[in-house]
Amino acid sequence: MKIFNFCKPDDAMNESKKYLIAKGSFLFEKLKPFIPKNCEKLFEQILLAKNKVFFDHPRSWHFIYTTQKLISDLLNDNDPSPESISHLFVDSIKKDRVLELHLFNAIEQALLYSHLNNCKTRFTLNFQMPTQTYLPGIGNILINDRTKIISDISYEPNQGLLINNKNFDEFIDSTDHVIKNDNYNIKFNDHKIHVPVHDPILNNPYFANGPIIKNLFEIEEWINERLIKSLELVKELFPKEYLNILNLSTHFFFIHNSSERFSSASSEKIPGLIYLPCINNVNHIAECIIHENLHQLLFRLEKLINFYNKGQNIESYWSPWRDDPRPLRMIMHGSFVFAGVSEFWMRMIKNKNSNLDSSYQFYLRLKQVKDGLKVLHNHADYSPAGEDLHNKVDQSLDGFNFDLIPNEIKKEANKALKRKRKKIDNERYLGF
Repeated sequence: MKIFNFCKPDDAMNESKKYLIAKGSFLFEKLKPFIPKNCEKLFEQILLAKNKVFFDHPRSWHFIYTTQKLISDLLNDNDPSPESISHLFVDSIKKDRVLELHLFNAIEQALLYSHLNNCKTRFTLNFQMPTQTYLPGIGNILINDRTKIISDISYEPNQGLLINNKNFDEFIDSTDHVIKNDNYNIKFNDHKIHVPVHDPILNNPYFANGPIIKNLFEIEEWINERLIKSLELVKELFPKEYLNILNLSTHFFFIHNSSERFSSASSEKIPGLIYLPCINNVNHIAECIIHENLHQLLFRLEKLINFYNKGQNIESYWSPWRDDPRPLRMIMHGSFVFAGVSEFWMRMIKNKNSNLDSSYQFYLRLKQVKDGLKVLHNHADYSPAGEDLHNKVDQSLDGFNFDLIPNEIKKEANKALKRKRKKIDNERYLGF
């Protein structure tokens, strides 16, 4: 894929893993003064296990995000904001309970790492078992018994999860808890996709921009037919690079669509997770997979590199893809992503023979990228790295041939583009 000329996905992922540990270590130092007295020894254990807490997983990235928000609230002597605690099942009026639950979130991460890597982890602590918790190999657990005190929690390679040196079912009677299992995985060649519909952290419609389908049995046929075919299409069009593309996201959720329009989504707050629309058009599902994984790549690069000197987050600019004014940073995201999407549609035309939809999508997306780059050229205050990124996106368009596109398709797409551009004048957005 031409857009990878700026940075190979493997390089971005390897460097962002280092960033994750460095950022997590920094935040733990900032959090340390606020740790309750009864959690100080536990916090020291978590510090020693930080490589297991901050490993490349969407939950780890989310923990970074919420820790940063929580520290900001504590420094300003504010109550914890919804962004920092909405994923927690706060089950007590005790002042320190939010911090206890936040630290238990870190324990969950370390246990998850041990479960995935079959290695030992152990923590000693002394507080009430959370009323809701998400434990590896078990799932999302709701507990009725509020009197359970945890003194020891561990993962043993030969025994699995132990609480107070007991298996979970021995620790809590079966009548006192409800478990929602989370073991649904999709395997495609050498790539494994997790679909944790009961994960209270990741299954959040706020990040999806739409309702997430939580009953996978309802869409199992769609997964086995439409989704798998879309993954096969990505492999067919990018035979040497499909794993580089797919490895950028390890977790999928699926969005309900109630109209002809559809959208996909991902969030910079939780790299590794994408939300895909439940639609029947295999070509457009494949486009969404390409689209969201390229967002994932740029999200990681933005954590490592400053692409702008200033002004990139001001929402005043016309976007070829949206009706609302957008920040320059997201216009670059659109240009970067749709440069790759344009290549997808170009390969569709060459490999699958031209059809009207492929031709229209290729022409429209490529023209939109060119428009986005014009807006950025006129307004972006780039750093040297930003200039390089802009040039690489521009260069990735070289060799795309409009001669393959029928004139009637060009006319139809140009009409749509013209209507879109009127917003520059009508809404007084900053554009060309």
